[in-house]
Amino acid sequence: MDQIAAEAIRRFSTLGLASMSLLILSGLTNAWQLVGTIPALVGTTYGRLLLLKVSLLLPLLALAAFNLLRDKPHLLQAVSKPEAMGTRSTLRRLRRNVLGELILGGIILLLVGALGVMPPALHAQPTWPFSWRLSWEATADVPGVRASVAMGIQVSMIGFFAALVALMARVRSWPWIAAGGLVTVGVGFWLWLPKLTVDAYPTTYVRPLVPYNALSIANGLQLYGEHCAVCHGEEGYGDGPAASALRPRPADLTAKHTADHTAGDIFWWLTQGKQGPAMPGFQDRLSEEERWDLINVVRLLSATEQARALGPIVSSDVRVVAPDFSYPTPFGEARALKDWRGRNQVLLVFFSLPQSRERLLQLQAFYAKIRPLGVEILGIPWPQEAPHDDSMRQLSLPFPLISDGAAEASTTYALFRRSLSPEFSGPDPPLPSHLEFLIDRQGYLRGRWIADEGIGWGDPEQLLTAIDVLRNEKLDAPPPDLHVH
Repeated sequence: MDQIAAEAIRRFSTLGLASMSLLILSGLTNAWQLVGTIPALVGTTYGRLLLLKVSLLLPLLALAAFNLLRDKPHLLQAVSKPEAMGTRSTLRRLRRNVLGELILGGIILLLVGALGVMPPALHAQPTWPFSWRLSWEATADVPGVRASVAMGIQVSMIGFFAALVALMARVRSWPWIAAGGLVTVGVGFWLWLPKLTVDAYPTTYVRPLVPYNALSIANGLQLYGEHCAVCHGEEGYGDGPAASALRPRPADLTAKHTADHTAGDIFWWLTQGKQGPAMPGFQDRLSEEERWDLINVVRLLSATEQARALGPIVSSDVRVVAPDFSYPTPFGEARALKDWRGRNQVLLVFFSLPQSRERLLQLQAFYAKIRPLGVEILGIPWPQEAPHDDSMRQLSLPFPLISDGAAEASTTYALFRRSLSPEFSGPDPPLPSHLEFLIDRQGYLRGRWIADEGIGWGDPEQLLTAIDVLRNEKLDAPPPDLHVH
């Protein structure tokens, strides 16, 4: 009977090892698809139940490993050496371990059933449970951080390889060497992990409910003027009328540090306020959607500062996400700027009449040449102009002219008129009579021509050069997201 039990365990161990390996691989694949991020793992009910499942799986695997590496070899001796002693006690211990595995496995199955009826963590809003997070983007430019990170990683790698060699070689005193290696790994982590730590809040990784589009920005600009401009200033430089009396001074919303914070960080500050009297919370004064509209404005103010470097010559150094907007086609179909992503470049033309008449006629003749190159033109009149008056009808332009949604799009893109030229470098430059943007296939603003600044794209060859640069460049930047992050 002992020989039969030993032989059965030998065969079952092989089957169990293969099955468990398959389960772990499939579980990791499922977790990646249904969870996807660390915030979703630790900040959602689904993710925390998954962590509980893994925490129960680890002792189950430990029992299985104990059975495989200790009890199985003892039992196999019953096949070759029937006179070996201790087989009965080994079988009793094995039964206890198997019973423990069954109990843990049953609890895991209950958790799997609960996970099966819950929405995946990927589709739930995470609540970050810690008061800190790690961020390379927010700390990389802090003096000493890069050196500390490089040194810490090297120390950790030395400790890891020392522990690995000790475990594999099993030299004399290998437990001490392995322990020393693990301590060295910990020292390495201690050297660099704290350097990347920044403050975090429960909403740090919450996904915005409102997309980054012109309608949201137009609404947010009104709210910004009512609630924020008095401290942060009309252009977001932190120089509003009340700024001088505040300590600390209001933040410069156009600076790089704004992009280092997540949208959830800013949402927390807008909701709860910041420490001290400088910034109150707006939870009782603004709806959740209105707070997201303001966050889109904060993103826009930072983007307009970056866009000052845009010009008629396309550069790979300047990429600014083009705010989306919707418009109807002449056939009554709803369309949005983002619909052109992955398909065509877009030349956005903001115009006024009669100042832009000559340029529009030039684009009318030029359209047949650039359309086969994968470029669409969208014409948007400045708010003071009517898009379908008699003069517009006489032009008979071949490209779409936007009327519905033009006010919001004009309000949003007018903020991108600031440049590095003396006339348009001030905080509130005049609205140019004619303004054009070239948007690449991914949805980034890559070029800009202000007609008052010079010939620029008024020379068709310069516009063709910019189009060819974008046609031939490698798409090495990630596609822009429709929400602030």
